[in-house]
Amino acid sequence: MGDDGCSEDCEMEIGSLCYGEPSSCVASRLQVILRWNQVDLDVDLSLARESAEGFCWSGLSGTVMSNYATAQCADGTTETCFYSNCLYDRTPRPDWDGDGTFSPGDPLVRNDEIRGCTPEILEVGDIADGRYLVMANPRGVVPEDSVGELTIVVDGEASLSQTAAFPLNGFYDLALVLVAGGAICVDDLQTPENECQ
Repeated sequence: MGDDGCSEDCEMEIGSLCYGEPSSCVASRLQVILRWNQVDLDVDLSLARESAEGFCWSGLSGTVMSNYATAQCADGTTETCFYSNCLYDRTPRPDWDGDGTFSPGDPLVRNDEIRGCTPEILEVGDIADGRYLVMANPRGVVPEDSVGELTIVVDGEASLSQTAAFPLNGFYDLALVLVAGGAICVDDLQTPENECQ
């Protein structure tokens, strides 16, 4: 990816999350990494957990172009993890494992990049069974040659790596993640067939 205006030594270490004390560090089971080639473009990454009502989106800018997210999340909901509610210091933050604390079952936006210099990173230490939607939202004017590179890492191994042009404006789907019996499957949404049957 091009990095005009960015330093070459801005790689971020990912792969483990710490909750409270250093002794409570765990390996990330799921990492979603989004890079893009425009220094002056902000792209927000989201991970939505499916509820009984389906998927919802938060932090909208532009038109919704999702085949899965059917409604905007209600105020205060934490079914969708994104920069506004999922950085370390944000509250209320998603409590996906329901234990009332920030713990391994909860998602985290590890890096919220607003310039395209380092990747936007979202991680979950111990992701629960269910369906999850990975979405992106380019904000502001999107140059026509904007390209995003999505990498999804499952248990330390790259499960998906794809590069695609960004739509000019909107909120759109990148991948679907299915967790069943602890096994994680990633569907790149590039073909009509569901890759996670």
